[in-house]
Amino acid sequence: PSAVDGADTGEADEDGSWFGPAAPATPAPAAVDAKAASSGTLNDDQDRWLADMGLSEKDIRRNVEWRRCLADPEGCSSLDLSGLDLVGEIPSSIGLLTELTKVDLSGNLLTGEIPAEIGKLQKLEQLLLDNNLLEGTLPPELGNLVNLFDLRLHNNRISGKIPGTLGKLRNLEMLSLSRNKLEGRLPQSIGKLGGLVGIWLQSNNLSGAIPRTIGGMSSLRYFWAYGNDFTGGVPNTVTWLPDLVEFKVDKSVLENSNPRVLNYLRVKLNCITC
Repeated sequence: PSAVDGADTGEADEDGSWFGPAAPATPAPAAVDAKAASSGTLNDDQDRWLADMGLSEKDIRRNVEWRRCLADPEGCSSLDLSGLDLVGEIPSSIGLLTELTKVDLSGNLLTGEIPAEIGKLQKLEQLLLDNNLLEGTLPPELGNLVNLFDLRLHNNRISGKIPGTLGKLRNLEMLSLSRNKLEGRLPQSIGKLGGLVGIWLQSNNLSGAIPRTIGGMSSLRYFWAYGNDFTGGVPNTVTWLPDLVEFKVDKSVLENSNPRVLNYLRVKLNCITC
């Protein structure tokens, strides 16, 4: 798919059907608690009951593919567990899988924070954690993933600031952080991403001015940042972006922009609403 395809897949279903079928009528064996389920210390009856419900397969730590990778870290270069309704938190043991080039856990029900240990996967090229229920802040260790070209974290509940260490990802082509709870300023270091083709920031709580350093993103084609609290106008350096195709910001940002910049956007993007 193109850089636009899959960048923003919309909101998750809210009718409850996303969370799977109702529990069976037969009661669970005694003393089946979440801690025991996640640690794998269940007795045979309890384990069989969970398996009948499909819960043992839906817990990321009990997933067969996850266990296979842990058993043979050197032979595991790709971990694709997308769209399986997996529950639980991303285990810190993911940092042991140092041969991974792709991690796709998108479209699940994963909770908790993105573990800092993920920064140990320095061969990683694609990290797809979008469309989950992840919380907490973005770990600065993401900046260690210097081979990353595709980072998708949209449609989660991630909060806090965007770490400046993302500016170290010089191979990054796609950065999708939309529909989270991110706040604060867009870091100046974002301008170091000269190979970035698309950045999706819409529907967050970002504030401050859009940094002039975006003029350094010389490969940029798509910039979506509406639905935030940015102040000031579109920086003049947007005219340095020769391949720009889409530039979407709130009306308040456009109203505070230099008329020459707006005229440039009208001509460059055939934008009649600018």
